[in-house]
Amino acid sequence: MRHPLLYLALSASLIAAPRTVRAALPGNGERIETNSYAVDLFQGPVVESSRAMGLGGAYTALAQGVDGIGQNPAAPAARPVWSFDRVDWDLSAGITFPSTIANSDFFNTGKGKTQLPPTREGDFVFVDIAGALQIGPWGLGAATGLQQYSVNREPTAVTTGADGLRARISFYHLDLAYAALNHQLMFGVGIRGTGLSVVNQNVVTAGSNQTLFATAGNAPEVGVILSPTAESFRLGAAFQGAVTSETTEGKNQQVLYAETDPMYLPSRVSLPWTLNLGAAYQFGGRPLNPRWYDPQELVHSVALGLERRRKRELAANKPTTAGDLNRPRGTTAADRALLASIEKSQLEQARRAFSKMLRARFRRLPRDYVLVSAALQISGASADAVGVEAFLSRTVNRSGQATIFSPRIGVESEPWPYHIKVRVGSYIEPTRFRTNPESMRIHGTLGADFNVLNWSLFGVLDDPAFWRIGFVGDIARDYFASSIGIGFWH
Repeated sequence: MRHPLLYLALSASLIAAPRTVRAALPGNGERIETNSYAVDLFQGPVVESSRAMGLGGAYTALAQGVDGIGQNPAAPAARPVWSFDRVDWDLSAGITFPSTIANSDFFNTGKGKTQLPPTREGDFVFVDIAGALQIGPWGLGAATGLQQYSVNREPTAVTTGADGLRARISFYHLDLAYAALNHQLMFGVGIRGTGLSVVNQNVVTAGSNQTLFATAGNAPEVGVILSPTAESFRLGAAFQGAVTSETTEGKNQQVLYAETDPMYLPSRVSLPWTLNLGAAYQFGGRPLNPRWYDPQELVHSVALGLERRRKRELAANKPTTAGDLNRPRGTTAADRALLASIEKSQLEQARRAFSKMLRARFRRLPRDYVLVSAALQISGASADAVGVEAFLSRTVNRSGQATIFSPRIGVESEPWPYHIKVRVGSYIEPTRFRTNPESMRIHGTLGADFNVLNWSLFGVLDDPAFWRIGFVGDIARDYFASSIGIGFWH
C-alpha cells in the first residue's frame, strides 16, 4: 500500500462528525454548497435489450420475459410461442464501460461530452442482471442494475492517488405477473427501487470498504398487456411510481473533504414517475399472437380420459388386455396395478408427443412479417434536483423541472427467412435541463440478428438449438451507443 499516512489522514477527515448544510440550491453554474437538493436519476437514452433498443424503445406492448421487465411489470407472464414447457426461465446480463458514456453527451445536457471526474477504468462501470421464472400462467421477474462512478477530487500534489471514493447508483425491479383468459390478458404488479451510496475504498484495513453515505427507496409499479389470440395487434400500458428517498440525518456523512475541498452530498435521490403506453401491429402471414398451449393442461386432459376409461372398465369387471380374456371376472390388486402402469406409460407417451407437436407447430409458422410498434413514455418532474453529471462535478445544473414526453416507433422484419432479422427505430429524447440550448434530440436505431449455428451446447439442451449473434446501434446528436450479443434464434 502506498502512502499509508496519507490514507489514514483522508479516512479520518471523511469520518469526522457529520455536518449538514441547509440552504437554498444556488443557480445554474454555481458550486453546490448545500445538502438541500436531490439527484435526478432519470435516464433518457434507451439502454435496454438489443431488441428493445433496435425498435427505438417502442417495447411496451411487446414486452415479454427478461427483456421487458424494465418497461412493463406484466412482461414476466407473457409467453412467446417458442415457450414449450410449463416451467420456463430466462437470464440476461450486460456490462458497459466508460467509452460509451464519456465519449458522448449521455445525459443530454447540451454541454458536449459527459464531464466525469478523473477516473481509472475500474472506477466506472454499468452492470445489469435480470431473470424471469414462468410457471403456467404465473411469472416472476427480477432485474437489477448498478452504476459506479468516481467522485474523486481534481488531482493535486497532495491528493493524487489518495482518493478511492465511488458513487454507486442502484436500480431494481421485482414483479409478479399473471396471464388470464388463455394468455390473452397479462397483468403484473411489483416494486421498483433505487439508491445512492458513496463508498471509501481507501480505508487502511485491506479488503474492506467504508460506506460514508447511503439512501434507498422504492415505489409500486403496475402493468397490463392485451394480446388477443389470432389477432394482429397488441396493446400495453405500465405505470411506475415516483421514488424519492430521503437520507437519515446523523447516520450519513453529509459533507466530504470538509476541511479542504468540500463536497456536499444530497439529502435525497429522485426517480420520477413514468407512464408507458404502447401498441403494435403485425402485417404478413406470421401471427403476432398465436395461442400458447400449456403442456401440463394437454397431458391433464389425456389423464382425465384415461381415468374415466379405467373407472368404466373396473365397474364392468372387464378384462383389461387381449391376453386376459380367460381371466375370471372380477378385479384384483394386480389388475389395478396393471391399469396404473398402462396409464403411466400412456401419459409419458402423451408428454413426448405433445412436446414434438408444439415444436413442429412452431416450425410450421410462416416467417414473412412486418412488425410496427409504437410507444409513448411520459416522465414526471423532480423537485430541487440536479443531474448525475452535476452531482459528480459539484456544479448546479437543475434537472427535471417539467414533465417530458418521449414518442417512439420501431419496425422489425425477417427479409431472409431463418437467417436474418432486421430492426429500425427512432425516438425523441427530451432534455431534463432547461439550460440545454439544443433541447430534445432525435435518435435513430438499427439492429440485426444473424442465425449462425445449430448447437446443443455440448448436450446440455435436449435438442440442438439455433444460435444467433446480434448487433445494435443508437445514434443521435452528440451520442452513439452500440452493443453485440448472443442468444437463441427464434
